[in-house]
Amino acid sequence: MSSRSYCPKCEYPQSVCLCAYVQKQHNRTKVVILQHPSEVKVAKSTVRLLAMTLNKLDIYVGESAGDFTQVRELCEANPGQVGVLYPSAHSQPLEGQSTPRLQALATLVVLDGTWRKANKIWHCNPWLHTLSGWHFAMPPSSHYQRVAKRPDSLSTLEAVAYGLHTLENLPPEPMLALLHQRQQFLSGQRPD
Repeated sequence: MSSRSYCPKCEYPQSVCLCAYVQKQHNRTKVVILQHPSEVKVAKSTVRLLAMTLNKLDIYVGESAGDFTQVRELCEANPGQVGVLYPSAHSQPLEGQSTPRLQALATLVVLDGTWRKANKIWHCNPWLHTLSGWHFAMPPSSHYQRVAKRPDSLSTLEAVAYGLHTLENLPPEPMLALLHQRQQFLSGQRPD
């Protein structure tokens, strides 16, 4: 039994409670996260931060097509309104686009996991390949503290913040500030 006290709202230990730093944002584009099971309990996971910030966010945990039946049915029921943010051979740059396909986008699917785990979700779910695919042509620099094998790696929070800013001009600063404060706590530094 743990003697550590947790905040009932953000579910972080009371000593690193993030509630004072949360700025709720009202995104028009619904964000659907397909989270690899190994990411659920990761202390540095940024999906928990997104859940505290965005008003339209759904999280599905799994790896195989059977794990994502509900979200696949949602995508099939709304063809042309759902896109996936994942760099693939057929994805197009999200920035600078004003195509009818992008303007019709109501739901953005984002894969959460290391590159290897996200790639596994991508390959285990061929239905994702039927969605309009998007990637970042010029992603911003990542400020997420981790080891990344790709120079264009972003945390899930950073990718969603940049994607929503590109799609609907939603300010990324509230999400990025929350990430920054969480990283300050994890590194043992005093918050700003």
